[in-house]
Amino acid sequence: ETDVWTGRLIGLSEHQLTGPNDLVLLKISTRTAEDDFYVTFNRADGMNAETQEGPDMVMVTMVPKKYKLDERHFVSSKLMAKLHAGQEYQSGPWMRFTSLVVAVDSIDTSVSPGVATITVYRCDALCQIR
Repeated sequence: ETDVWTGRLIGLSEHQLTGPNDLVLLKISTRTAEDDFYVTFNRADGMNAETQEGPDMVMVTMVPKKYKLDERHFVSSKLMAKLHAGQEYQSGPWMRFTSLVVAVDSIDTSVSPGVATITVYRCDALCQIR
């Protein structure tokens, strides 16, 4: 098992153009972490062309594992980061003494489908963000 993952995210509006190794949604979860993280590419194209929050950015959302449904049966989630190419998000303690890091290596909206390449890894107390 590796502690580093690099891959391509495609926006939901272009999901029909994904290749075999492309993802629309990356869920990051373990048995020991209290929260799950979801990472998406908020591509401002097609049905999502007029998005107001985080267009063409990588979005990191957190959902507590011990969630409770509200009166409308929705789960509360929290937007943790909106990232451009070259930016990173580092969680607080996750999986006991480590943090989760989501790094946006590149975003290319000049191609179809638009793509965000990201790297995800765990970082212990001595880890420095790259």
